[in-house]
Amino acid sequence: MLVETRGSRQGCSYSLWCWVGENSDAIQAICIVLSAIAAFLVIWHNGKISRRQATIQMVVQTFFDAGDNESYAQFKKVITDLEVSKQNIESLALDENSENPASKIILRQLNQYELISLSIRKGVFEENFYKYWFFTQFTRDYSKLFPYITKTREAYCNPAYFCEFETLAKRWLRKKHHVKHPSKVKRAYWSLVGKTEKLRQALDADGTSS
Repeated sequence: MLVETRGSRQGCSYSLWCWVGENSDAIQAICIVLSAIAAFLVIWHNGKISRRQATIQMVVQTFFDAGDNESYAQFKKVITDLEVSKQNIESLALDENSENPASKIILRQLNQYELISLSIRKGVFEENFYKYWFFTQFTRDYSKLFPYITKTREAYCNPAYFCEFETLAKRWLRKKHHVKHPSKVKRAYWSLVGKTEKLRQALDADGTSS
């Protein structure tokens, strides 16, 4: 049986301190790097919380602020009236219609979407949180407004008009809402296990159900 003596313990302690002394520069460098990483993680975490708080505040204002609700209701009415009358939305983008109340309402909504899209790209708002709330509205309105956007760019010879809104909407249309548009693997699984209701809802969201 091995018996640890006092001398051996002292020898080990001495060797440890010798190793620390010999590698003090490396240990100090590692500590500095770890401190920098920790500081970065704290800053990143605080930034994420701030973005989420700003997004929540914007979402709450959109849903519960009377002015915002009225503004979007006016926009929906303009779109509905255009569809009922079979009037092309791009006609409102022409110079002679710039003072038309319907054109102003559309332009106001477009500017709001453009500002939100820019804020997401710059990290002011959290994209995933906003996407979960507004995916359907955002992509649907983009599809309806696309002819107006195109005509506005042509009328003013500026292809950059509403480019942030367009970029974000197209990205969302490529990478759809994970709940409303589940993957093909999940759909195949639902088909195999007989979850036809979930499968039907997914197909309805895609507009492919018969």
